[in-house]
Amino acid sequence: MKRSLTALLLLPAVLPIAALAAEPGRAAAGLDPMAILGTIVYGLIGIALALVGYKAYEWMVPFDLNKEIEVDQNPAVGLVLGAVIIGVSIIVAASIV
Repeated sequence: MKRSLTALLLLPAVLPIAALAAEPGRAAAGLDPMAILGTIVYGLIGIALALVGYKAYEWMVPFDLNKEIEVDQNPAVGLVLGAVIIGVSIIVAASIV
């Protein structure tokens, strides 16, 4: 039962890979160095903007985020902070495309 559940959970991750491999002419195309460089640059910009979003949220709240997460181990603050970082990341990804 456990194996079938694992295979069922991995199926959505494998289907796009199989679809790309089945596309004619796709395997022989090779990697574009400018696309790789663009991915790296946009990735670094996205990480920097996520950090800026974290610092902006830290500036807006009336308490110390690091103390709340590390010392007090407040899961609610961690959850909200994670949502803020994911929200900023979605905005950055949408603006890049």
